[in-house]
Formats: sequence, structure tokens, C-alpha cells
Amino acid sequence: MKKNFILILLLGLLFCAPSALSAKKKQDPWKLWLAQVEPIISSAELSTAKLLKTEEERIRFKAMFWKARDPQPQTPENPYQTAYFQRVAYAQRFFNGIHTDRGKIYVILGEPAFKSTFSGRRGLVDCELWSYEGEERPELPPFMDLVFFRPRNVGDFMLYHPGVHSARDLLSPELSHSFSVESLSSLRQAYGELKNISTRLASASLSIVPGQGDPLTGGSAGLSNFTLNRIFGLPEKEAELAYLRNLKHPVGSVDVSHSTKELLGHGYIAVAPHQGLNFVHYALMPDSMSLKQTGKELFNAQIHLHVNIETLEGHIIYQHRRSIIINADPDKKNKIERRKLVFRDMVPVIDGRFNVVLTFRNITTAEFFTYTQEIDVHSSLTAALCGYDLKEMPLSATSLYKPFGLEEFLVLTDPRANFNQKETLYGIIACEVKPDVLLRNSNQLTVPVSLTAPRDGIYKYRLPLNDVKDGTYQLTVTPGSGTSITRKIHVLPRYIAIQRPLVMEHPQPAEAVNNFLFVLGQQYLEIKRPDLAVATFERIPTALWKAEALPVFAQAYYQVRNDEKVIQLLSEKEVEKVYPVLLMLGNAAIRLKRYNAALEYLQAILKYGETAKIYQLMGAVYLNLGDKANSRKYYERARRLKN
Repeated sequence: MKKNFILILLLGLLFCAPSALSAKKKQDPWKLWLAQVEPIISSAELSTAKLLKTEEERIRFKAMFWKARDPQPQTPENPYQTAYFQRVAYAQRFFNGIHTDRGKIYVILGEPAFKSTFSGRRGLVDCELWSYEGEERPELPPFMDLVFFRPRNVGDFMLYHPGVHSARDLLSPELSHSFSVESLSSLRQAYGELKNISTRLASASLSIVPGQGDPLTGGSAGLSNFTLNRIFGLPEKEAELAYLRNLKHPVGSVDVSHSTKELLGHGYIAVAPHQGLNFVHYALMPDSMSLKQTGKELFNAQIHLHVNIETLEGHIIYQHRRSIIINADPDKKNKIERRKLVFRDMVPVIDGRFNVVLTFRNITTAEFFTYTQEIDVHSSLTAALCGYDLKEMPLSATSLYKPFGLEEFLVLTDPRANFNQKETLYGIIACEVKPDVLLRNSNQLTVPVSLTAPRDGIYKYRLPLNDVKDGTYQLTVTPGSGTSITRKIHVLPRYIAIQRPLVMEHPQPAEAVNNFLFVLGQQYLEIKRPDLAVATFERIPTALWKAEALPVFAQAYYQVRNDEKVIQLLSEKEVEKVYPVLLMLGNAAIRLKRYNAALEYLQAILKYGETAKIYQLMGAVYLNLGDKANSRKYYERARRLKN
């Protein structure tokens, strides 16, 4: 009887043990909280969190963690914290938690701007396309397409990696079986099949950045991996900087499904100088412009023009988005539909070889297209602009910065480069030595182009096309030295009428030069040429050095080790003493051996949280002050945080 009682007791303990352990896990709110914030906590913060033992320390850590990410610290609510936990709840409900691929992306980036669902689509495995606009986060491209798919329709959705995966992985098992051979030809065939099903999904299978993939080579793995690394590295980069930015994450979540449509469109990019600076001039023209009716006699659309200038390795040195609202009555709407609309603008650029990525996006209708071109900017640059008309601006207007303007000349451009035989081809060329200009077709039919005598180094030309045989030509400008510039020209028969597009452009006044210099200085900082950044910033009158720009100026001086100037700029009372400002002040003071001042700056940094880096600096400062006891104390704190 006694043995039976003991056996029953042991069995009871055995069956109760899992429940007891489960209950114990549920009673550990600290581990639960750390698991909830795992996608956004930085390694430094996690190291600190693991050292905390008391409830008081943990409560204080949580408060500092969220305060560092609060975009509105002056208010009692923290919209970032609220939005984050809403994302967590949404991910747990719809994506099997925050540790799945969809869940983790969702809590890091938030609700996508557009979402397309392809589940149940014939010929495809279940997949989703999430489109993001990343211009609020400078580490990311201005927009991205992320694909999630269920491999062979089994298991949970996983993130698609261009280059690692291919179009074949998105096709249904029945279709993908036809392309099972590992060859470039097979991959191209699979891509073609995918494109027949969905053009947008096929584009996203090549590259995360729209328009960057190449179906002939199978994708753009390098740029896509670079972008993914930046996405997953955001918590590390933004942990200390999140409180600096007014992040505009969506509060709440809406379960909607959108589709984006890739338009056909045309682009034209040229580099030309004006008033001593080099500019990228660009024109974008969609093949169609959809307007939404918002009233009985009113139609409108919201347009975003994205400009990215990147090094050939993919590092972004300049990002800009211009937002345009188009309002039209029925008459203007008909004109836009009949004649089309071209958007023209210009941005300054430093010397170097870059890729310029332009994107037109109709936010109202979720339509877009992308145009990319490589440019080579240098001191002996040959500038060549061509179009369907050439105007001379009055002297009072030559100081204006107008797209496709070169000193007093203005070229009217059409990105389609279509001309009929009744028209004239116009152009201007800025070149040190008279260049050769030819119009040549594929049959080697060559038409020489005569240039006028130069005026201040600028040549003009006008070529009537009435005697030029219709067809496609290359307009080639060959300078005395350097690379030739080519532009494809389509000459149409005289009976084909060409409607020239309506123009929307953004000219800027002469005083905009100071804004351009600021942009150029930032570009030099991006390519790690602080000496050129300083030289550029110093061309801006100091009376225009606004408080919000002083940290950028100080960064350039800091990198050239002009620490006196750093402290002078950042000590201005109008400069907000946020983390990077305090860190620059602290390091500049250390380099100047002003150790007591350095301690004040480093102590102020601690309000944003404890890090091993700051404790190491404080240990070094105390050592230089001869305070070995405090030096050991802070070095020991740094060591504990690292472990």
C-alpha cells in the first residue's frame, strides 16, 4: 500500500513538473519583455540588460530604453512605444510572432506602404510583396520591395533573398519542375514565366531596390544583400540615434492589400555646370498620368520624384524626394492625357563616378517607374544638352538655376528623344576645345553637325531634320580628350505628328547657391573627404550658418581635427545638446586635453544610457587627471558591459 502511494506521488510530480516549469516561465516578466523588444534592442543595450539584477534597475532601464526612442519627449505619451507594441501584437496575430521573417520585418519597418498578396494565384506559390518607402531613414534606399514566399507551399513564409533565391522559387512546384536544371538559361526562362504572371513580382525577384535587377544576369545580389544588412542593422544604428529623429512610423496597423503597377516611362539625365557648380539635370516622363476625380470639375494626383546619387559600390551620397500635387480641371486633364507631362529638376553633385537612380511614383494610383544612368563628373567635364528647342534667357535671369539651363541658354527637352523630319534638333555644348558632333545610324549613315563659334566656351548647334532619313541615330559628342557623350535620337517621318509634353519644373533663385553648397559639403562627408567638405562649407557666408546646420559643419571640422572650431560651433546655446553633439564635444575636449570639460560632456551622455564606450572614455579621462580610483571604477564598468 505504501509503495503504491509513493508511485502515485512520483507520477503526480512527473505530470505536474512541466506545468510548474511553464508557470515559472510565465512569471518572469523581465525575460518576456526582453523577448518582446529583441528585434529592436542593440547589442550594447542587451549587454547592459543582462547585468541588471534588481527590479528597480530593470524598471529604470525600461524607462530609459523607451525614452531614447521617444520622438515627442515633451509629451507624456510615447508614440514609438505604442506603435511598436501594436506591431508586436499584429505580428503575433497574423505572422506567427515577431521571430518569423514577416514578423521581424514588420516590427522593424512597420506597415508597408503597399502590400500585394499572391496567395492562391495560378502558377505561383503563396507569396506577398511588401513595398516600403525608406526616405525617413537615411540608411535605407528611398523605397524597397520585399518578397515573402512559402517554399513549395510548405511551412511558414520566408524572406526572399535575390541572388540566393531565383524566380524559380516563386513558381508553383508544377511549373518550377520545368526549370530544375541549374543553368543561366533555365533561370532566364523561369524569370520569363514569372514575368508573364506578374511583372512587378518578377522585378522584385531580381532586386530589393526596384529597377536595379538584370534579368540577363539573374539579379542584383550585391545591392540586395547590402540593403538587407542595413535593414537588420537598423536597431544597432538607431538605438542611440532614434531620439534624434522625428521618426514618422505609422501608429496602429491596418490589414489592407494594395497593388503597385509599374509604368512605362522615359528619363533623360545630363551633367552640366552653372555658376561654377556641377549639376545633375534630369527629366522624367511617365507614359500615362492617372488623375483621381475628387470633385465634379476637379482631378488630382500626388506625385513623388525620388533622386538617389550612389557610388558605383552602392553607397548613397545624396537622397531627395520632391512631392508635387497636381490639380486639374477637365480641360487640363485632357491636355495632360493628350500631350503627357514631363517633370524637370536639377541637383548639385560633386566630382566622381556615380549612379543616378530616378523614380517617378504616383502615390494616388500606386504607379511607378525607375530610370538609372551612370555619370562621370570631373573638372574638365564636357557638358552636352540637346532638345527640340533652344532659348536664350535675358541677362537678369541667367543667375537663376533652371533645369537644362547652361549659363544664358535653356534647352527644351523631351525624354522620349522623338523628332519628326519637319523639326530641328538643337543643342549646346560646354567644352574647352571644339568637339566633333555626329549623327550616325546603325547602317553607318553619318550626318555631321555644324557648331557655331563659341561664346564663353559654349557652342550651339541647330540641325534641321528635313533631309535626314527616318530611323534611330546616336548623337555623339567627342571632345578633344576624354569620353564621348552619346544620346539616342529617333527621327520619325514628317507625317507623324509629335505632341510636345507639358512641363513641370522647379527653377531656383540665385541665393539657392548656399543650399547647394551645403548639399555638396554633405556629399563630400559621405565619401569621407572632410577636407573638401570644410572648404565647401566655408564658401557659405557665416551669417547663414543656422543652428540646425552647425552639427553638420562641426562634423567636418571634427574629422579634420580642428577641435577648437568644433567646440566653438557646438557650444552655441541654440545647438541642441543631443548624443552625437555631446560625443563630439567630449572627444574634441579630450584631444585638446581639457579633461574637466570632457567629463561634463561624458556625464551628460549617460542620461541616454550606459555604454562601454562612454565608460572607457571616462576611465581614460580620469587617468589623465591622475584619479586612478575613478579610472579603475569606470574601466571595470566598461568591462562588465562588454561581457
